[in-house]
Amino acid sequence: MATRPKKIGKINLFKIDYAKLGKEKGENSPTYNISGEMDGMGKVEGAGWISQTKAGETYLSCNINEPFDKGGVAPKKQDDDDLPF
Repeated sequence: MATRPKKIGKINLFKIDYAKLGKEKGENSPTYNISGEMDGMGKVEGAGWISQTKAGETYLSCNINEPFDKGGVAPKKQDDDDLPF
């Protein structure tokens, strides 16, 4: 009897509605946003494109990345002891 492969995470694909976003889909724009979690990596994000092989077969091509770091640093909460008055 074959054993079932171990699940190593879960990702979700959300179709991007460019009209709802008020944007136009470019030739290289992704069709899907991807989010989820992978064992050993934690949260992941990515994008997916519907593509075709040279033979005309349709497939989904995806990139999986670490979540985007927006680069901001949360402001330090000021304690009452730090106030000059």
